[in-house]
Amino acid sequence: MKRKVNDIFFWTSYSDLMTSLFFVMLAMYGLTYFLLNKQKKIAENQLKRIQAMEESVQELTQKDKFIYEKEYKRFILKDAVEFEKGSAHIGYRYRRILINIGRDINELVRKGRENNTDVRYLVIVEGMSSLDNYKNNYELSYDRAKSLYDLWVNDGQLYFDPNYTEVLLCGSGTGGVGRSQNEDENQRFLIQIIPKFSLEDIKKKSI
Repeated sequence: MKRKVNDIFFWTSYSDLMTSLFFVMLAMYGLTYFLLNKQKKIAENQLKRIQAMEESVQELTQKDKFIYEKEYKRFILKDAVEFEKGSAHIGYRYRRILINIGRDINELVRKGRENNTDVRYLVIVEGMSSLDNYKNNYELSYDRAKSLYDLWVNDGQLYFDPNYTEVLLCGSGTGGVGRSQNEDENQRFLIQIIPKFSLEDIKKKSI
């Protein structure tokens, strides 16, 4: 009789334990599903916003001043600015064109901010040099990028607000990707515009 009582006690305790474990597993499954679903929404929201920003940036090509190189995901000027070898001086005939391009970029940033106040923009100006016997090609390429920036700053009406626009100047010298096989065409600079988002802002928008 005592053994039967012990058996009943054992199976009752075992049943309670299995029931408790079932509810624990059920709660863990529900929590995991919730977290994965939330992460999926954040990722989808992030992708949609990035795609929207990339499409808006590519609107620059509609102004007939830029050509978008899809292979390298960057813009090049339709009317190439050619430097003299060993020089970072921007010729007078290019100045008005480049000032208008700076204004177009600023307008693009302004419109982007109207739709997404949490977006930031990185504008990269990359100077380049041709492969020749000039000794300071890397310094020269940076000076070419800075010449464009100085032209924009000295315009007086063109202002990149540092609160949401970061202008990065760099020089790739005789390196870099997507160089022309005709070295004379590498006396130039490239402009890249990259929208940036804060992951925290995206999470808030997804909740």
